[in-house]
Amino acid sequence: MKLHPYQERGIAFLRPRKFALLADEMGLGKSAQAIRAAPPGPILVICPAIARTQWATEWARWSTRKTQVLLSTNVALPVSRDVVICSYAALQSKRFMHWVRQRAWSLAIVDECHYAKEVTAQRTKAIYGKEGIGWCATRLWALSGTPAPNHAGELWPMLYAFSATHLTYKAFLDRYCNVTPEGRVVGTKAAIIPELRQILDKVMLRRKKAEVLKDLPPISFHEVFVEAGDARVAAFLPGEDEGQLQLGEGALKSGLSDAGPDHQAEYLGLVAANTGNVRRYMALRKVEPVLEMILAELDAKLYERIIVFGHHVDPLQWLSASLRHAGVTTELVQGRTTPAMRDAAVARFQAGRSQVFIANIVAAGTAINLTAAHNVLFLEQSWVPGENMQAAMRAHRHGQDRPVFVRIAMIKGSVDEDIQRVLLRKGKELARLFR
Repeated sequence: MKLHPYQERGIAFLRPRKFALLADEMGLGKSAQAIRAAPPGPILVICPAIARTQWATEWARWSTRKTQVLLSTNVALPVSRDVVICSYAALQSKRFMHWVRQRAWSLAIVDECHYAKEVTAQRTKAIYGKEGIGWCATRLWALSGTPAPNHAGELWPMLYAFSATHLTYKAFLDRYCNVTPEGRVVGTKAAIIPELRQILDKVMLRRKKAEVLKDLPPISFHEVFVEAGDARVAAFLPGEDEGQLQLGEGALKSGLSDAGPDHQAEYLGLVAANTGNVRRYMALRKVEPVLEMILAELDAKLYERIIVFGHHVDPLQWLSASLRHAGVTTELVQGRTTPAMRDAAVARFQAGRSQVFIANIVAAGTAINLTAAHNVLFLEQSWVPGENMQAAMRAHRHGQDRPVFVRIAMIKGSVDEDIQRVLLRKGKELARLFR
């Protein structure tokens, strides 16, 4: 297969560097660039569990090196493979980490490096810490289209390990982020983004689709308002009172309003853990109208296939079952879907054997190709803007030959609408940093 000129430039960027961040937009082939730039010697690839199979496929496509996908740290650890591919979960195994430290890796590739953004997380320490993988690898390359999904402070572990900054974590936050007196990070300081970009430019290469794939059709985002349907509270939220759930919606809406534009993202973060059932209730109320909309659009032949993303499992399962009952072929990918089952679902959808691909945003938001469809619908969004963009880009990738039309379902005048404005504002903030 032939590489694009921009990919050749990416290879030239990576090849001489000990530390590098390849932050090309989703769908531009970061894995191919890393594989072709990789030096001789043992290589370790750390990626989300759902991406392991895809990485093995990419190595077979772009290289002749032997690979081994580590599905469990309880099995015999590799001894002769040139390339070992493991999940972030493997980093929690003392046995595996001991084995990693005994080898002299020529390169460690950290795919979707935003998975290692939390300073105190074990996976972050296992990669960037004093006894981490970076210390036993000659080169350490990070890949992600969204290196900091929420704020610039999430870049610190990588930038510090790369020696791109010598500031402590606290000093980095104080300089580049908006931090409350209680120590919560609520965003990036807009005025100092140019200075932060200078630091990033030491180690980062980022290209956008508009710059390098002139023939790739555009992607557009649209709001679609639906009327609230039956949430089937008794079935999906047993023990909950619908009136109390509606009061919870009202309280969430009031809280957002009281927080004001500058603190709404902080507010959502504070209440996220305590509003799970209210969020499920909001999504469940959209299942019936979204079901009717999809059935009508398929009947009118407005499209052949569509992708539906959501956050909670119950609404997605209900939508899938209802579509199947109506005679529509669907795929359902959720957290408990195995990589093999997910790959089979993707293959069926890409081959045209199913009409609707329904998926949890995290379970199917990275490392898969869904270019068979150019219509994407969010039943509900993640409260992490980067995850929503990653999911939408499953359709807007190389190989897509039609404009991608993304819609976000929401109930007019509800807290759904308010939350979407917050997520959009945060998305624009991150876009400024990585544009």
